[in-house]
Amino acid sequence: GTRGPTGRGQGPARDIYEIKQYKCASAEQAKGVDAFLEKAMIPALNRLGVEPVGVFHEREAVAEPTIYVLMRHRSSRSVFSTTASLLEDEKFLADGTAFLDAGNESRAYQRIESSLLLAFEGMRELETPSKKDTRVFQLRIYESPSVKTGQKKIEMFNVGEIAIFRKAGLIPVFFGEAIAGAKMPNLTYMLDFDDE
Repeated sequence: GTRGPTGRGQGPARDIYEIKQYKCASAEQAKGVDAFLEKAMIPALNRLGVEPVGVFHEREAVAEPTIYVLMRHRSSRSVFSTTASLLEDEKFLADGTAFLDAGNESRAYQRIESSLLLAFEGMRELETPSKKDTRVFQLRIYESPSVKTGQKKIEMFNVGEIAIFRKAGLIPVFFGEAIAGAKMPNLTYMLDFDDE
């Protein structure tokens, strides 16, 4: 494939997932992040071909909420050009003015933490989850004590465990190997459920 990492196997190129965590100091800050994502960021990312974009909140209300944003990139070029492209998008700049121009006194969030994941060989592309209003997503991060044991666990998923998940009714959205971010080495995956 010409659009991204091809890995060792046959078939389509593997997706690259970017997960951003917007760490907020309050529910009010989180509302501002949500508004920015909905009105400015997601439409602009979609115009760039970054889609789907998923926004996820922790199930329990917390004093300092974190908003997770999952972005599917089809190539490494997309990953590395997105910020520059957004800053050239006049509609994005206009729609996101309050958020983008926030100063230290009126911070839009406390910090952003990001990670990049390469889709597993056994599940090269993101699968669109349930559309039900009652849906629940589970994001799991498995840290490994070494790169070698991490690769062995990824191999186990690729050769059988993803299929076992499907047979057991655990519907995967994606499986990815962390290539940059915190808690390295790790593998991260998301499951989708119609309801709790």
